[in-house]
Amino acid sequence: MATKFRKREDPKTFVPGETKIKVRMDKNFLNMVILYLFTKSKAITKANLLGIKKFFNLIDLSIYMTNAELYSRIEFIIRALDCILIQGVENKAVLLQECRNENDPANDEVITSLVKNESLTLSEINMINRQIKDHLMFAYIMFYKEKLAEDFMWIDQNKYKTMKEVVDKVKEHMSSCMNDMRKSETISDSNFFSLRDEVADTYIKALYEKASDPKLALVTGIKYLNDMLSPGFLPGRLYLWLG
Repeated sequence: MATKFRKREDPKTFVPGETKIKVRMDKNFLNMVILYLFTKSKAITKANLLGIKKFFNLIDLSIYMTNAELYSRIEFIIRALDCILIQGVENKAVLLQECRNENDPANDEVITSLVKNESLTLSEINMINRQIKDHLMFAYIMFYKEKLAEDFMWIDQNKYKTMKEVVDKVKEHMSSCMNDMRKSETISDSNFFSLRDEVADTYIKALYEKASDPKLALVTGIKYLNDMLSPGFLPGRLYLWLG
């Protein structure tokens, strides 16, 4: 697999919207991602969806142009992510309508499968989260693989002047690779906290919903006391009684 670089003499890191990577995906993987996007679960956070969007924004679509089934699915995923993350669409029927293409058999096949109301289990959601993270990190590796190959060829051809020059050049590319891979881990990690609006809002909302879940309350036998506690004793809170 080759990498299409942005037009600069020595690109060192990814540039959003410019850097594109040739990563191969099969029909089964794309179907899983589509089903993931249409599954309602607290285990699927906005951070997870941002990780998927980041990965598909890096894909070089030119390698899929001759395969209608795969290209149509990738196009469907990208459009669905835009509707969910940018336009705030949540209703499944509205989302399906926005992602529909006329006279596109592959698109019709995807929508027909989603109408069956299939959903993923928690184990399957966690599995796809790991796969997305692996795909995103693999994309970074493919980018820096080309850069490191150029470095080693530069060494083999004795084009360097000092050993320090070699060490600095290789260290720079390896460090950039590790930094980008680390970012790919945190952006798709539902337990990772960030002050970025799109991550922090989702994280705080999830914490609030968990903390205020009435199912966690220990209800007393006194009605008015339950009303005061709203709706009972909750875990993690300190209660003081003044006599």
